Amino acid sequence: MTSCSRSRIPKSRVLVVDADAFRDRGGDLAATAPGLTKVFTLGRASYGVDLLALVEAAGSASPRCLAAPDDVATLNYTGGTTGKSKGALRHHRENASYLGSILADFEIPDAPRYLAVAPISHVAGTKVLPTLMRGGVPSTCSRASTPKPCWPPSRAKKSISRCSYRR
Repeated sequence: MTSCSRSRIPKSRVLVVDADAFRDRGGDLAATAPGLTKVFTLGRASYGVDLLALVEAAGSASPRCLAAPDDVATLNYTGGTTGKSKGALRHHRENASYLGSILADFEIPDAPRYLAVAPISHVAGTKVLPTLMRGGVPSTCSRASTPKPCWPPSRAKKSISRCSYRR
């Protein structure tokens, strides 16, 4: 079992803070975190640039797709099951195809809740975008770097029963 020491935590250059929920803690981090070059807030704070105010000031616009089907969308890393780990390029064409297939083949309800207990860089991640496209909320484990389960089975079961889709 490994421990997470401060020296192994990468230094961040950008900090984004939910000012309503973490105003004081965000201020402490903004003042003391070494190497920060920019601080953004979601809401007014005495530190950082308020992203919500910038969005409001910018007004609205219609979305425009700037990606071509053959443009690279993601770089996924394999786990090395059949040999050495390697990066696999995925193009927008492939993403559109798999998203269309999942939405057609799975009975995903409106506004689903999706609990991914496996890493989203693996197969669990294939349901995140379809969940968002149906107006849902994906939830993930936040302690992917620790060897013990981030959600004890009892907590996962309780979350699934509380959030599951009922007809």
